[in-house]
Amino acid sequence: MINCVLDANILYPVLLRDLFLCLHNNDAIDAFWSEIIQDEWTRNLALKRNENQQKYQKVAQRMNAIFPESCIPSTIIHAKINEIKMSRDLDDRHVVACAIESKSRFIITYNIKDFPTDELEKWHITAIHPDQFISQFIDKELLHIAFQQQLKMYKNPPYTRDELLVLMNNRGLIETAKLLA
Repeated sequence: MINCVLDANILYPVLLRDLFLCLHNNDAIDAFWSEIIQDEWTRNLALKRNENQQKYQKVAQRMNAIFPESCIPSTIIHAKINEIKMSRDLDDRHVVACAIESKSRFIITYNIKDFPTDELEKWHITAIHPDQFISQFIDKELLHIAFQQQLKMYKNPPYTRDELLVLMNNRGLIETAKLLA
């Protein structure tokens, strides 16, 4: 299995969060995040929707309860942060610290530019777009199983297979949608 860190921008949209959690649940990946990543996506989603963050923190708590080994405590992350030198977004050092602690090869993110390749090389970590990661590294049979599981999760509103594929395509999962079509 491939260890990977799910950045906040992957956990923020329910579509991606559910897909990656289904991949994790079906042993296609070992997904990791930190308490800091959880706080980031729940805070940003609550702000965008003008809702109480506690609503989304409950989702994060359920994730942590289902996958207790996946959430790296903030105390461990903070202990590693000062060791990490980055020329770009210093606020993303916690994501790299999570990857180091979880022995992840990949940081799944839309913000590739925030994680310069040459700076991640020393830890053998690669920042990668979710579509590229899925299309290049995920077993196709497990992808289909995870997709079917995800499709069954949506009851209010329910989605057809084709509707969910369109949503994936709209989220930039173009190759993934083709693989599932």
